[in-house]
Order: sequence, then structure tokens, then C-alpha cells
Amino acid sequence: MKGFNFSSNKQKIFVILLIILANSLMFYIFIKSMFNVFKLPVTNTITAKEFTTELEKMNCKVINQKINNKNKKVNIYLITDKNSCPYLVSYITFDDEDTKLNVAHDFANEVLNKNENLKIKNTINILNKYIEYNSTGNNYKAFTMYKNSILYGSTNKKYKKEMINIFNKFHYRYVPNARNLKKLNYILLIYALIVLVSYSKIEKKCGKKGWIIFIPFYNFYDLFKNFLGNGWLSLTMYIPFFNVVSLFILNYYIAKSFSKNEGICVLNVLLPNIFLPMIAFDDSKYIKTQLSLRKAKPVIKSELTKVKQEPKKIEKPKIKLSIILKWILAIILLLFGFLMIMAYIDDEFKWGGILFGLILIIYGLMTCPSISKYTKKYSKCTKYKKIIIGLLILINFIILLTLDF
Repeated sequence: MKGFNFSSNKQKIFVILLIILANSLMFYIFIKSMFNVFKLPVTNTITAKEFTTELEKMNCKVINQKINNKNKKVNIYLITDKNSCPYLVSYITFDDEDTKLNVAHDFANEVLNKNENLKIKNTINILNKYIEYNSTGNNYKAFTMYKNSILYGSTNKKYKKEMINIFNKFHYRYVPNARNLKKLNYILLIYALIVLVSYSKIEKKCGKKGWIIFIPFYNFYDLFKNFLGNGWLSLTMYIPFFNVVSLFILNYYIAKSFSKNEGICVLNVLLPNIFLPMIAFDDSKYIKTQLSLRKAKPVIKSELTKVKQEPKKIEKPKIKLSIILKWILAIILLLFGFLMIMAYIDDEFKWGGILFGLILIIYGLMTCPSISKYTKKYSKCTKYKKIIIGLLILINFIILLTLDF
């Protein structure tokens, strides 16, 4: 691979295979976990006895409406008695597809259009297995159409959870299985092993003992000392949000200290599970570099005259690490802000989450290098920047303390 030198082809093949196997295993666990989380539960057409038994357990009397129904194409028609049950649940099966669709059309209008206090209306169609409609206002209404059957429910908003549980018991509602997310811990374990083994090998290349990396607290202290010139900067690794930025900077300077080009330095920030092992096991040598936190010294006039006499060298524009980190932070803030707004624009509309999401988006826009570069040209835009940031932070605290999430 360009930018990496190995003492032998065997060593190169071994490292590449190790990276491919470890990352393939992580990818396999991720795909399998996501599939199991969003896998559609098997929905069986329930019998009249199963429906009646389940509702009677909840002290709800079930009435057989098939007797009063003149439509011969309706097979089962059961409904709960409103006097004995706080929610209306009906279950209908059909012998004819057209009849089912006509009844479903009426239910869809009832659920989606005739709810005067409708806040949210949602249509879910998962893999064409079944179709679900639900809405929440002062009343919660839902119905699911599956094969030759329809399950319908309507109740006061305070009994919404009980209603959803009824749909869940009969597998007439799509619910992601979050238990399978626990398997994602294996991805974190594999990722941690790749990074730790790589850091251990890098410590050896720096002339240190490899086992240092397995000592808590001291491991980051030594890495920051070797690659950023100050071990105490490792304290930022224990501050939320700052630790992500610190890790990005550390990985960037690790690649730079082993004479890697700018592209590999950036890729080592974004994909350390691939590029850290390559840096750790190749034949590159450690060259001490450190993060410059001080301003550059002013150039003396005599030095300027020397510079003028020398022929100008055309250099390719370099991508600054600060700009890369600003873009990463801006994208993270914008993404989290957007996701928070989407999460709280739900049937339980809450202003706290939406306002917090909007403020995150504002932070993201202010952090964005393209926007900040543009505003620097105009003094009016930057004059009150500190005051605006201070007000936003104050609004953050007010939202967190007063509004519901």
C-alpha cells in the first residue's frame, strides 16, 4: 500500500489479512445485529378463541358481532364491550379481499381523517407484510391490516400503552427488538483490541515498553507526551466531547510522527481501526513531533531579506488539522440537532427537545468553517459573536432546567 513500507511481503500480507478479518468480523456483527433489531416478527392470523381469551384476561367482555352482521363475506367479527373495557378493540377476518379493503378504507378514514385533535398521523409499511395506521390526539386510534384480517383499537390517550401492548401481544404492530443491540458490544471489544495492540506496537517503535499501553491513565499520558509533547494534555481524554477531539488530534500526530503524508494522517483520524495497525507494523521510524500551541515568533527583518532573495517554491496547499476537526464537530452537531428534532416531533410533542435540537444546529452552523470564513469578512457579523454564544449557553441551561424532554 502506498505510504507504507514493510520489511517483507509476508509481513505485509499478514497485517492486511489481520485488518481485513478483524474489520469483516465487526461489519458482520453490525449487519446481523441490525437485521435482528429490525426483523419483522411473524404475524399469525389469530383465532376467535385466542382473541377472546386474551381480552378476558384484561377484564374486557368480548361481543360476537357476526350474529348481527349481514355480510356473509365476514368470517369473524369480535368487539369489546365499551361498558366493561376502557378501550375499544375489534378483530375481523374476511373471506373476500375486496370486502377487506373496503372495511380497511373506512377504518383508515376513521383513524387518519376523522380525529379532530390529530397531532401525528403515521403510515408504516414494513416489507409489504402488513400495513399499520395510527394517530394520537386526545384519543389514540390504530389499526393493522394483515392477510385476511384487521385488528382495530381506539382508546383515551391515557390508555395508549395498554392499547399498544394488545397489538404487540398479537404481533400486529412492528416493534424493533432493541435487545439485539447488546451484540454491538462485541464490535467495541474488537475495535478496542485492534487499537490497543496497535498502540502497544507503536510504543515499542518509540523505544518504550509495549505493556505501558495497558496501564490505565498512564497509557494516554505517555502517548500524549510522545506525540503531542505534553503528557498532561491526556487529562482532556476524561472530559466528555473533548475526549473525541483529543483522540482525533492524537491519531493525526501519531501518523505524522511516522512521516505519513497528509492523506494518511486524516484517514488515521477517521479510520484508526484500519490505519493504526498499518502504521504500527510497517517499517517507518518514529520522528519526534509536537503540537504547537504557541504563536509563531516574529521574523527578523534580516531574515526577511534572505527570504526575498531566495527563489519562491510553489507548495501544494495543505489541509489544516483545525479545519478538519471543525468540519467533524460541525457535522456531529448538525446531525445530533437534526436527529433530536426528529425524535421529539412525535405523538408526544415536546418543546424542550426541539429547542435543544435547534440550538445544536445553530452551534453546528457557527462551527462550520465555510460559514465562519464568510462571516470574518464582515465585522458586523463577528462583533457580537461572543455575546451570541453566551446567550445561547444561557438559553441551553434554561431549557434543561425548565422544559420537559
